Amino acid sequence: MNEFFEYKFLAMEFFYKYVCEENFTYLQAGERCLVDFTLILSENTVKSMAIYSTILVQIARYTRENIREVQKLFENEYKKLIEIYNSLPLDDILSENEREYLNDDIDFIKYKFKK
Repeated sequence: MNEFFEYKFLAMEFFYKYVCEENFTYLQAGERCLVDFTLILSENTVKSMAIYSTILVQIARYTRENIREVQKLFENEYKKLIEIYNSLPLDDILSENEREYLNDDIDFIKYKFKK
């Protein structure tokens, strides 16, 4: 078993720390998390995919800003997530539960970020 859920939890924890404790907006929290996880996000791994998907789902779900503006701000991260998602052999590295969870996240992000 890999660290998929561990990194989703870590990203969620950081994200809501900034929202709840630092009074960041959802966009600010997302941007800050991307900076915090720069090293991990520089890799094309399940860890980076877990972090990207978690942050983008939270932003897409809760931001009050115009979704088109959000798309522009996070276009590179969205593209990177989809690139990693399409390039990794997910059936070999994720459990069925992890794949279902990730697929739900990806479907939601694609729906919100559709162009």
